[in-house]
Order: sequence, then structure tokens, then C-alpha cells
Amino acid sequence: MNSTISEYIKTSRLELGLTQDELAQRAGISVRYLCDIENDHGIPSDWVYESLQQALSNHEQNRMKWGAQLRKTRRAYGVEQEWFALQLGMTTKQLRALETGKTELPYEKRFEIMSAIERFNPENEPLSIMFDYMRIRFKTTDARYVLEKILRLNMKYVISEDGGVYGYSYRFTHGNILVLSSPDEEKGVLLELRGRGCREFECYLRGQKRSWYEFMRDCAAEGCVFKRIDLAINDHAGLLHVPTLYRKRVTGECVTRLRNVEYFASGRENSWETDEDLKMEMGHTLYLGSKDSDVYFCIYEKAQEQKAKFGKSIEDADILNRFELRLTNNAAENSADALMDSEDAAGTAFSIINNYVRFIEPQTDKRRYDCPTDKHWEQFMQGEERKLKLTMKPKPFDLERTENWINKQVAKSIKMLQEIEKRKGRDFVQQLLGGTVLNEKHRKIVAQVTSEWK
Repeated sequence: MNSTISEYIKTSRLELGLTQDELAQRAGISVRYLCDIENDHGIPSDWVYESLQQALSNHEQNRMKWGAQLRKTRRAYGVEQEWFALQLGMTTKQLRALETGKTELPYEKRFEIMSAIERFNPENEPLSIMFDYMRIRFKTTDARYVLEKILRLNMKYVISEDGGVYGYSYRFTHGNILVLSSPDEEKGVLLELRGRGCREFECYLRGQKRSWYEFMRDCAAEGCVFKRIDLAINDHAGLLHVPTLYRKRVTGECVTRLRNVEYFASGRENSWETDEDLKMEMGHTLYLGSKDSDVYFCIYEKAQEQKAKFGKSIEDADILNRFELRLTNNAAENSADALMDSEDAAGTAFSIINNYVRFIEPQTDKRRYDCPTDKHWEQFMQGEERKLKLTMKPKPFDLERTENWINKQVAKSIKMLQEIEKRKGRDFVQQLLGGTVLNEKHRKIVAQVTSEWK
């Protein structure tokens, strides 16, 4: 056989990114036969050679067609080539090669890229907004009143314990919903809802047919003080690119009232993770403002954080990045008033952001304050114009963190003990569990996890 033909078949296949299995299947021949042809161990018949050429040609045409469709879709959605390449983690040159059909990709990679461009579909809202933290102080020492009358929780499932945080004497928990009390009237009763607590409380709000705004008005009617409110703007499309925002901040391409800036390329500063290798995988985080001020912004790569913590695929992530507004003291009180009056979380959040920070496109003949807004930042800020609705994502209380801890830290030790005890003819683990009696706290946790939330 002419070695030029074998080299042509093999080289063409490799350039198109096809495996021998794929090309053989498309040409209608066996993989063994194709191997012989590529290794110059056999002479293909005319029809086999034509079938191979047709398969290679069709694949190249499909590649060109796919690249053209990607370019057409990207332009229709108003996405710049340079920006989209940045989102994909490749160079503009590499993306251009894909769009012109010069580079081959496996089908699963093609699917990932087309899914990524669909995030910018103008018919799909790229942002959502939700409450992610709330701390409210009530001017009473009666924690039961707050739990039953304001939160409307069933005391049957509430765990009460001595000791608390922030100088309080007693704590009451219902899943991740925390209420603290003190006999000191100056301290009163404090409600704290962190991220998980907010999601769990939304289950009860749904069952009570109350909105967040109605709940806040109920709290205000009791003469409460809103100590801290966090609003989280979730970026589902990749409008925010944290490293770029940091670069623009330090190079002066940012007009801001927030003087302090901190940047971490290995997760958030207050991350509960102690594993240094894991923290290095948690993505980029940008802090704007001082932690001691009433207004503090945190922008971070949410999908990367979830991948590092829980092994969740970035490609399947619903939220790519998150912009958190952390409002305390006067800022929290003012924002609470605005939220209760307008019932417009997006309008309140974007108004605060716009009042404190704006990323710009620098122009040599203009002062920073007169420079136009960076187009990608402008696209993010248009969330206010699109009238985003407050999102509720109710999630009942579960023991996911406990289960993850057991899986990472305990499971192997239990398995080892079982193997040892099996060889000794005993069952230490079963004996251990059989002799363990749950206390009232643990029985209530079981009830909290298994009870209906309505």
C-alpha cells in the first residue's frame, strides 16, 4: 500500500480530533481494518478509501458549520469574542480558531461551550437576588414571644441551651435558625439568619404565606432594630469576572467611595475551611470597603467555591459568581426601610452599589469621574432596569454538613473497625450504636429534620 495514503488517513483523523473507533464507525468498517490501513499493513479497496474520505470530509464540514453557528449565536447575544474567551478560560485566538472551524473539539466540549453561550441569551435573566443574612434585635427579653409570635415557629421543635454568642446568655435553635436571649434589657432578643438559616426560614414563610417584606414589617411593628442585612446578587451568566474587576480597581479604572480593597486568589478570608490545598481551589474573591464600615461588598466565584467544598461541577453550576452587599447599623436600617416601602430588593441593592462603586473605561482626555462605564459592569448594573424579583429558594433543614464530615473524617475509620471486628468475630460498631442513647437535643434534631415545615 502507498504509505502516503495511510499517513493521509491517520493525519487527517488526528487533526479532526477523531478516535479510530469514531472514524471506523462513520466509514462503516472495523477498527481492526482501520488500524491496518493506518499502519500500512493493508490496501483499502476503492469503496473503503472513498468511505474514509467521505467520513473525514463530512466531519470537517460539521466542524465548520458548528463554529459558524457558535459565532452567529455569540454575536446575536451581543457577547464580545474577547470577553467570551475569558469566560471559557481560553485565549481569543483559540476561540477564533473554534469559530472558523480550524480547531476540533470533542462533542462533550462543544456542548459545554454552547451551554455557556446560552447563559447570555437575552431571553434568560442572567441575575437573581436573595437575602443571605439577617440579624435583628428585638426590644424584649421574651425569646418565646419572638419564636412563636414573630417567627411563628412551633416551640415543640426548638432546642434551648445555656450559653450563646455576642454576649448573650441563652440560645434557641431550630435547624440553622438562631435566636439568642439575655436578661439584660439592653441586649434584648437577637435573631440571626445566616445563608442556610435564610433558606430554611423561607420554607416557613412559604407555609405562612408571608413574604420577606411582610415579615420585616411584622418585625418593625415590634420596634425591632435591623442590625445587619446581606443581599446576594447571583450571577448565572458570568457577567462578573473577579480578577478583571480587581485589576481595574488597582489600576484606577474604578470610581468608588470605598477606599479599602482586599483580594484573595484562594477563597474567602472568613472561609471555615482549614485545609490549605482546598482553600487554594476556592477561586478568587474581591472585597471592597472596610469590615468596620456600614457598607461592605464581597464579590467571589461561587461555582469554584462549591466545586472545592463539595466537588460540584462548574459546568453544571447554576450560580457562577456572587456579589454580596453586607449592610450593618445605619445602612441596614436605611435599607430595611427602603425594602419595606418599595418591596424592590433589586432597586435597593443596585442603588446602593451605584452610590459606592462604578468601573469605567479609561479615556486619556477625560477625568475618571467623566469616563464612560465599563460595558460589562453596565450589563451587570442593568439588573435594576430589568426589575429583578426577590428570589426565594426554600430548603428544609438537613444534616448535609454532618454527613459530609462523616464521609470525609469518620467513614474510613468505621470501615476499618468493622473489618478488624469482623476478623475477630465481634461487632464493636453495632455494640457502640446499640448502647448509645439520644438526649433531648438530638431527639429534637431528628424531629426537625423529619417534620413537615408547613
